[in-house]
Amino acid sequence: MHRHRRAATVAMILLTGCGALYNPGQAPLRRLTPTEYNRTVADLFGFDDADAWPERESMNDEGMMVAVWPQPLPPDIPVHGFEGMIEGQVASAYLAERYQSVALHFARFATVAPYFWACSHPLSLEPAAREACAQDSIERLAARAWRRALSDAERRRLHAGFQEHVRAHPLEDAVTLTVASVLSSPQFIYHVERAAPRGDRREALADWSTASRLSYFLWDSLPDPELFEAAHARNLGTPEQVEQQARRMLRSAKAREAVVHFHRQWLELDRVHASRA
Repeated sequence: MHRHRRAATVAMILLTGCGALYNPGQAPLRRLTPTEYNRTVADLFGFDDADAWPERESMNDEGMMVAVWPQPLPPDIPVHGFEGMIEGQVASAYLAERYQSVALHFARFATVAPYFWACSHPLSLEPAAREACAQDSIERLAARAWRRALSDAERRRLHAGFQEHVRAHPLEDAVTLTVASVLSSPQFIYHVERAAPRGDRREALADWSTASRLSYFLWDSLPDPELFEAAHARNLGTPEQVEQQARRMLRSAKAREAVVHFHRQWLELDRVHASRA
């Protein structure tokens, strides 16, 4: 049954993303699962695996040494064995607190992340130039984190927030606090899907949303630069364009990891391992 559901999801990606004559109904507002959140942060910063992070362990709020990545988040309630189902995503004050804590934890690695700085040799720049570079870097990171282009209003809010932190803190701390706000924002935590204009009452997915749905389906993570560029150029509007990207993405090791994760849920392998313990 789940294999058929997965095949149907592929069809939905193609049909809703490309404007075919099919109405799948409303898409619920789902959160990133703990797996998706951690993989998204790693890909956003450019750390390929746990060994690539600058530190392997850090001290948590309880004074215990824990792995830097991945970070624990309250799990979704499994529905038919699967996380990421809207029925199993319950909001709570503790969940909001964990998102803020985890976002701040990861944000302190931003300035040493391979994909953060938008300029070369930022440490050698004069203070004003380094601050300007940090601002550009934050905007670029926010666009990738939110899986779409930023609006002018969002750019202004990011700039205002960053400048407020700069006035009160050293530059690196200001970057950390601003990046933490990006990683704890609804735009990052939720799969916010936007529609493309149509001439009737039905709505097709915008290219940004098609890219995001495709990447989280195949990779459990955000679009890579090539898929992001395809969305920016509006090159995800036909089944052929989506298929081309999907075939490319399936050759990635991230796709194999996502397939393993899917089958672990489908076959409830964690329960099998627990019963043997």
